[in-house]
Amino acid sequence: MISTKEDLKNVIELEKKGYGRNSLIRRYLRELRICEYYKNRGGVTWLLFKLHNFYRNRLGLRLGFEIPLNVFGKGLHIFHTGNIIINGTSSVGEYCNIIGSTCLGSKNGGNGPTLGDHCELGMNSVVIGNVQIGNNVYIGAGAVVTKSFKQDGVSLAGVPAKVVSHFKIDESSN
Repeated sequence: MISTKEDLKNVIELEKKGYGRNSLIRRYLRELRICEYYKNRGGVTWLLFKLHNFYRNRLGLRLGFEIPLNVFGKGLHIFHTGNIIINGTSSVGEYCNIIGSTCLGSKNGGNGPTLGDHCELGMNSVVIGNVQIGNNVYIGAGAVVTKSFKQDGVSLAGVPAKVVSHFKIDESSN
């Protein structure tokens, strides 16, 4: 959660890597983090929040993103535009990669999924319901996850998703 100006600066600097200077995704992520900062800060910053939230929503419509505030940890990286829908009750750890056309949703109005750190969501992947996903998990393209997978270092694929491989986690790269 971004609560200080220093946190905001560090997260924006981290997340701009890998995008071109005029990338719309980079601008969207910047506005998302600025909105989170002003929302968490509270006080008399409501006007700045409204301004940045308006711009974030406009960019989101253009890109196809529907990402609520305070869901993702630092290091979010989005590779492609188009239909990224995230439920507001979801929680995602640090350094998440989203390939594109991804949905994190709730089932029957319940809570959304909880993903650990260093997760990657493949193209057209769907995670539905109050499920927990461990750290360093790759959810393959087209996978539909409807139950919890708390193991670290696994790849999930299929409909419904199941573990298709385990991989060793290099602790020095975290």
